[in-house]
Amino acid sequence: MAILCKVHETTIGRAFRTWVRLLSEELKLLFPYPAKTIIDKWMPSQFASYPNTRCIIDCTEFFIERPSSLTAQVLTFSSYKGHNTFKALIGVSPNGMVTYVSDLWGGRVSDRYITEHSGFLDLIERGDNIMADRGFNIEELLADRGATLNIPPFRNQGSTQLTFAQVEETRRIANVRIHVERCIGYAKLFRILVGVQPLSLAPLFDDIVKICFFLTNFNSPKVKS
Repeated sequence: MAILCKVHETTIGRAFRTWVRLLSEELKLLFPYPAKTIIDKWMPSQFASYPNTRCIIDCTEFFIERPSSLTAQVLTFSSYKGHNTFKALIGVSPNGMVTYVSDLWGGRVSDRYITEHSGFLDLIERGDNIMADRGFNIEELLADRGATLNIPPFRNQGSTQLTFAQVEETRRIANVRIHVERCIGYAKLFRILVGVQPLSLAPLFDDIVKICFFLTNFNSPKVKS
């Protein structure tokens, strides 16, 4: 790009850093966490069984180069991915809009820890229902704020399989929870999020991830209201 624009590489670097930070801040202002009245107004019919759903959450990871520091290696190593990663908490409204993107954490951190310490809980209001996967053991954290958690049911104690009712409930939740997975998939269509991220991008990668996710809100509606 420096060659095409006939300027020094450092000039391009400064412009890139400036616009990444600016665009990240502007998109966060453009897509604030929506009020409950807005969520209710655009609630899709698929959520008729879960009318109090405020947000669907999930975590996603991004491969990074292996840090030279042993401490950083430990903090970023994801046992789930078997690789060093950055990890973010993503929140999506029932109609498929990205409404929350946390700062990045090391891949070692649990979903519960990110949820508790990322600032997401500060957005929770009494009566909210948060939909998530089984790995989010955050029920008491939400209860402290007068909210509830909706996750697929676990097997009954002593049972080797789910009951028919539990299987049906798991299927119903999966059919609507898939929207957050789709949003994550759309964001990762941006090539800058694909592959192993160089550590040189680390200071900007928080903003880059937020930009990619919030830009998906300009796509056609993911869920029909």
